[in-house]
Amino acid sequence: MLDPIFAYRWFDGVPPGDLQQLAAAGVQRSYASNAALYCAGEQPRGVYGVLGGNFKIALSNREGQEATVTVIGAGGWLGEAALFEGAPYLANCTALRASQVLFLPRESFLAFCDRWPVIYRNLLQDASVKLKQACWMSLQNKLQSPEVRLAYRLQLLPELLAAEPGQEWISLTDRLSHELLAQMLGLSRPRLSQAMKVLELDGIVKGGHGHQSINRVRLAQYCKQAENG
Repeated sequence: MLDPIFAYRWFDGVPPGDLQQLAAAGVQRSYASNAALYCAGEQPRGVYGVLGGNFKIALSNREGQEATVTVIGAGGWLGEAALFEGAPYLANCTALRASQVLFLPRESFLAFCDRWPVIYRNLLQDASVKLKQACWMSLQNKLQSPEVRLAYRLQLLPELLAAEPGQEWISLTDRLSHELLAQMLGLSRPRLSQAMKVLELDGIVKGGHGHQSINRVRLAQYCKQAENG
């Protein structure tokens, strides 16, 4: 049985049997809390599918000040941008708690992509979506409310990106802490909690600690309404 990481949109159109072969080329690795998956300046060696736990991608300056860019949880993938660019990592990636990944070596992954060119198209679409979201969120940080900024960030969660087209409620395998979400959105923690409460009242988010769910349809409608002004 394939792990949910292969339900990610990179692999749309690839037969399960071939994905089993790709999975067999990978190596499972475990990381303790705060352990580095990779560091800024290192050369990429492959890509990482998150099997469990979550990883923080963050930039830091010479004084040691850190800014969290994003958090990738189970079902998400890491390292593809640097791999295809052929350039060193720009940020540090560390485990937020005990976590596991499937590491696919560069040679195996690229050879598989050459065999299934549809993956290149899927990767391009994925990169386009992420770029659009990043540009839009940058604009929202200046113009939109914290609730809208939070909604756009939730759309980038791996569980939502890998969801089936007709799937409405998405259960989160790992809930992002309000502290990390606040840091990513440039908000205070109390203001982030207020924004989350608004989305809960709108029926977009439900559940408590450890069992939170997001209504994918309502979230998309909320973001579309914000985009249309």
